[in-house]
Amino acid sequence: MSLREVMGGSDWQMLFAELEQKMRDAQGGWLTFVTDRPGRRVGDVEQIGVAPNVLELRLSATTGESDGQRRVRLYFSEPVELPGALLALKLASKYPGEMGLREQNEHARIASRRGDEHLDKLP
Repeated sequence: MSLREVMGGSDWQMLFAELEQKMRDAQGGWLTFVTDRPGRRVGDVEQIGVAPNVLELRLSATTGESDGQRRVRLYFSEPVELPGALLALKLASKYPGEMGLREQNEHARIASRRGDEHLDKLP
């Protein structure tokens, strides 16, 4: 089932409003990398270890699946081959914490492949 299918209409609209704001923040250089704080992690963007060319944008949106526990993430890249570009490679949801790491890693691998395929098609 797609992310769109599990989110209600207003939740989907709110997700895209948040994405638009995050893109404006990215253009302004205001997004921060995730850091560990006592009892929680803070920040907007995280480097994914299994796919070094992929970054994860943390969003506040959750899906209606699993009582709203699944966190929505945008996996993206800023390839040196395309200065100033941000490639949105995968929008997906995952469980929070350790439980969602396997999903996150798979999402990052898919995003990495998509990015590589796109760059391979460039002239």
